[in-house]
Amino acid sequence: IPFPPTFFRIVRLARIGRILRLVQAARGIRTLLFALMMSLPSLFNIGLLLFLVMFIYAIFGMNCFCKVKEESGIDDIFNFKTFKGSM
Repeated sequence: IPFPPTFFRIVRLARIGRILRLVQAARGIRTLLFALMMSLPSLFNIGLLLFLVMFIYAIFGMNCFCKVKEESGIDDIFNFKTFKGSM
């Protein structure tokens, strides 16, 4: 099963947290890591909301600007003809 690179970063972060548990002087860093771990679900929700807003505006842009002629700033890469191009 292929894993995304983000998964390995999270595992690495957990390993660092385990090492920091041994060091008593790293209490502040442990607090920050704990706060980061607790805020990950909220960050996921915010990211999902941002993606939803971008999705809606991409569909809106496709509907409104799909027939614009290719001129100075609009070429075959940056346009609203396809969903990928409008994202």
